[in-house]
Amino acid sequence: MTLTMPPGKTGFYSAPQNAGKSFDFMKDFGAIADGASDDSARLQKALNKLSKAGGGSIFIPKAEYVFSGIKIKSNTHIEIEAGTIIRPVKSFSKGGKNKKEAKLSSITIFDFGKRSGKIENVSIVGKGGVFVVELHAYAPGIAVFSLGNVDNFQISNVHVKDALTKFSAITMGPSAKKDSARGFPINGYVSDFTQTGAAYGYGIVQTQAAQNVFFENLHGVGGAVLRMETGAKGVNDDQFGGLANVIGRNISCKDGNAAFMISPHAMHNGVVAVEGVKSEGCGFAVRIGNGYVAKKYSNPNLEAGTFAQGTRVSNIHAKFGENAQLKRKHFKYMPESLLSKISNESEDGSSHRGPSIAPVLNIANFPIGVLNVTSEGFSGTPDIALTPSPRIK
Repeated sequence: MTLTMPPGKTGFYSAPQNAGKSFDFMKDFGAIADGASDDSARLQKALNKLSKAGGGSIFIPKAEYVFSGIKIKSNTHIEIEAGTIIRPVKSFSKGGKNKKEAKLSSITIFDFGKRSGKIENVSIVGKGGVFVVELHAYAPGIAVFSLGNVDNFQISNVHVKDALTKFSAITMGPSAKKDSARGFPINGYVSDFTQTGAAYGYGIVQTQAAQNVFFENLHGVGGAVLRMETGAKGVNDDQFGGLANVIGRNISCKDGNAAFMISPHAMHNGVVAVEGVKSEGCGFAVRIGNGYVAKKYSNPNLEAGTFAQGTRVSNIHAKFGENAQLKRKHFKYMPESLLSKISNESEDGSSHRGPSIAPVLNIANFPIGVLNVTSEGFSGTPDIALTPSPRIK
């Protein structure tokens, strides 16, 4: 299986040749834009109207907006003026099992074919620079962009100010409906995306299923910036999804878990290639996990997963620091002399702040190329950790 590089400057995404109709969200749809009132219904009306007209673009002028549950429609393109601030609703409730009590549910701001039928030819980009998404502490979790059955998409020029929330800013996986039309993200481009305040297990991107997708210029403070981990129960039990021909370039992390994570669980994935990975004060620049069958899976025919021959990560540089997000399962790779510097406190209930462990952790049981690793400031740890650290007395 060979790797196919994207054909142009926008990765595998093909921008529309005909712009179609154009609307101004504030002028044409009366957006309130006061930073507190929910403008979701107005934006959904705009997208529906634009889609029925054959497609086009909606310009969202600089202001503060509240959006949640926006279902992106085929052939629609959202241009958000630089400096705009978007917030999700404060909470989302749905009926409980007895239909008499409401319970809090997770929030999605922009839905790209996750809970609807297939959509295609869509984009959300910051115009003239980045727009900002401000999240609030919310236990059920917030996904800024949730991608399912979408073909030909772009997300660019975004800065997410997280609050240690559950879910990555961008989640990619199979569409929610298990029918003959089920699909997952293909032919996409995600670029110039930054995030601060991410929790240990989350970050900018979590990919469970994607094909022909190019990630470029992602930088996160906290969390795992680009996470290619096909571990969801449904993905593995159904053997539907996985990653193939997914490429990353210029991925960096500060004071987090890792810049890049990859683990197949019980999926047999295609080729993945990531180039230019940097970390400063993270647990690792790169974490490579093994393939295995988790106890949570119910399919009896599963076996340890893999990534295809040709999968690689290259040009990695890690700088040591003492404010990384760490979990106990990785303490065994750290020199004993550093263990006392790990905090007893946990900001998110599962991780601890402490020293960087190693530039690369590679416990893969499948072939993967790890090329050109450099580091600064580490002592007593190899650039590529393959086994637990010999304890320094």
